[in-house]
Amino acid sequence: MTQGKQNLENIYDFFLFGFFTIFIQKSQDIKPSDLKDFCYLESLFWLNRFDDYLEKLNSIDKENRKLFTLCFKLFALDYIPSFYSKNFLNGKSYDYEIESKKLLKDFYEVIDFRLDQKFTYLPFVMFKIFVYVLQISKTLFENHKLSFSEYINLKLNVMQKINQIETDYNDLTNNNQIWSALFYNKIADVYSYYEEFSHKTIMYYEKSLSAKLNIFALHGLVDILYDKDKKDEAWKYILNFEKSLNKNLYCDLAIENIEKTEFYDFFDLKSRFSTYQSLQDEMNNYMKAIELIEAMPHQTIVETYPIYNLGLLLSKKEKKYCLAEKTFKRSLELLEKATGIDIKQLDNKNFVFFLNDFQDYLYEICNCQIELKKQEDYKNTLTKLENIKYKLDYVEYRNERASIDYDIALLESKINTKNNNYDNLIQRIEKTLKENEDFLSEEQKSDLTARLAYSYFQTDNINKYNELINEAIALNPQNEIILKIATPNTHKYFLSKDHLKNFYKSFLYGAPFLVLFLLFVCVGLYLKKLPDVLLITTLILSFILSLVTFLEPIIKKFSFGTKGFEIEFKHKNPKIDL
Repeated sequence: MTQGKQNLENIYDFFLFGFFTIFIQKSQDIKPSDLKDFCYLESLFWLNRFDDYLEKLNSIDKENRKLFTLCFKLFALDYIPSFYSKNFLNGKSYDYEIESKKLLKDFYEVIDFRLDQKFTYLPFVMFKIFVYVLQISKTLFENHKLSFSEYINLKLNVMQKINQIETDYNDLTNNNQIWSALFYNKIADVYSYYEEFSHKTIMYYEKSLSAKLNIFALHGLVDILYDKDKKDEAWKYILNFEKSLNKNLYCDLAIENIEKTEFYDFFDLKSRFSTYQSLQDEMNNYMKAIELIEAMPHQTIVETYPIYNLGLLLSKKEKKYCLAEKTFKRSLELLEKATGIDIKQLDNKNFVFFLNDFQDYLYEICNCQIELKKQEDYKNTLTKLENIKYKLDYVEYRNERASIDYDIALLESKINTKNNNYDNLIQRIEKTLKENEDFLSEEQKSDLTARLAYSYFQTDNINKYNELINEAIALNPQNEIILKIATPNTHKYFLSKDHLKNFYKSFLYGAPFLVLFLLFVCVGLYLKKLPDVLLITTLILSFILSLVTFLEPIIKKFSFGTKGFEIEFKHKNPKIDL
C-alpha cells in the first residue's frame, strides 16, 4: 500500500473510531467522493450538529437529497420531535401519529426505486431509513395505531429490499474495506429488528469488524451478545478492540486515545459490564459519556439514557439519593425538551408514544424523594404518575394503565413500609391486584403478592402469609423477593443497633419490678414476719419475670427473624438505544 493511500485510510480511521471532530478537520485534505460526503455527514450526525447536517445536505445531488432528507426526518420525529417540529413544520406543534404515517407513506414511494449505483452512499442511506421505519412502525403497532397486517407487510418489504441491495452492491463490498465495513454494519443494524434473524445480525457485525475495525459494529455486536447473556464473550470483544488499536497504531490513535472518542455509546456500553470492572471505572465511563452529551448542541431522547443509567448506579449501589435525584431530574428535563412535552400539563396526546421513558424517570425520582423523606416532593411526583394514568384511555391503554398502577403501588408500599403502616400497605396492594387482575404480568402479580405476604407477616398473620407466599411462588418461582421473605433471617440482626435498643427498653421495663420484688423479700427477711415459702416464691417469680423481660428481644429475633428484613425496592432496568 502506498504512503498516500495509507495516510488517506488513516484519516478515515478517525471516523471509524469515533473521532468525528478530528475527521471533519482532516477531511478537508481529501478529494471529493461519495465516501467523504457520507462520513462527513455521519460525523455531523453523531455529534448532534443537526443544523450543520441540514446545511451540508444542500451540497448533495438534488434527487439523492430527498432520500437523505427523508432519512433525517424519520430520525428526528422519533428521537427529537421538537427539532422536527421546528425545522419541518415551521415551529407548529406536531402530531406523532399523523407525521409518522406521512413519513411511512413517503417511504413506500421510494422503497421500490432502484438505487443509482454510481452513488455509492445510497445503500447506507436506505439502510438507515429501514432502521427508523422499523422503529416507528413498531411504536405505532404497540400503541394500536398500526394494524398487525400492516406491520408485518412493512417488515417483509424491508427484508426483500435488503436482499436486492446486497446483490446490487456486491462489488462495492469486495473492492473497498471501508465501504465494506460500513455496509455490513448497516445491514446488521436492520437485521437487529428481526429476532428470528439474530444469527445473521451477529454474522454481519462480525463481517464488518473483519473488513475494517470500527466502533459502530463493535457496539452493535457487544450489545446483542450482552442481551443474549453472553457477557464474557462480549467483554472480550471490547478488550480485543482496545488491544487491536494499540497494536496497529492507527495514525496517532493509540490505545490511550480511545478514551477520547466522541462516540459516547462506547462508554455507556462499557459501563454495563459492572462485574468486569470496579465501581469507580463504571462511574467514570458514565461520566465520560455524559460529558460528551452535555457538550452537544442538541440532545435527543437516547442522550437521556446514560444520564438516567448513572442515576440508577448512584441510587442502587452508592445510595447517594440526593445526587441520584438531581441526575434523574436532568434526564427528565432533557426528555421534555427533546419531545416538546411538558409533564406538568400533559395536554399533549403525543406523550403516549414516549410513555415508558417518562414513567420510568418519574418512578426513580419518586424513590429518591422517599429515601430523602421529602414528603411534599414525593407526593407531587406520585400525583404526576396518577395524572398520566388517568390521561390514558381506559380501554385502548388498559395495559399501560395497569403498569403505572403497579409502579405507584410499589412506591406507596415503600412509603407505608418505612412508616410501619402495614394496614394501608395491604389495602393498596390488594386494590391494585383486584383492579388489574387481567392486565398485570405474572411477574408483576408475583411481586405484589410477595410484598402482600410480607405485610401480613409483619402483622403476625402467619396463615395468610403462608398462603400468599405459595401463591407468589406459583406465579413466578424465580422471584428473588420471595426467596428473601420466605427464608428466616434470624442472625442477621442479632445484637444490631436496633436489637441493642430492644435490650435497653426491656431493661427499663424489667428493672423496677425486680427492685420492688427484691425490696419485698429483703423487708420480709428483716422483719421475719412473712412465711419463708412466700419469700422464696416471690424471689423465684421476680427472677423469672425479669429473665423473660431481658430475653424477650432474643426470643423475638429467633422466632420471627424475617421481621428484621426490609423488603428490597424494585428498580427499573438501565436503558439502551434500540
